[in-house]
Amino acid sequence: MNSKEIKELRKTYFSNQQDFANVCGFGRASVQRWEADKKKPLKSHLLMMELYRDIPAVREYLTKE
Repeated sequence: MNSKEIKELRKTYFSNQQDFANVCGFGRASVQRWEADKKKPLKSHLLMMELYRDIPAVREYLTKE
C-alpha cells in the first residue's frame, strides 16, 4: 500500500487523519508522514489498514461504540 492508497483509504472512511489514527491505533503524525510519503508504515500497520479496507466486519468492529 503506497501513500496515495493510504490517503484514499483514510478519505473513504474518515473525515480526518486523527479519526483514522484513533480507530486503527496509529498516531496522527504517523498517518501524516505515510500520506506525505516521508515514512513507510510497519507491516503490522499495513495489515491493519488492509483488514480495515477489505473486511466490512473489521470496520464495524473497530468503529462500534
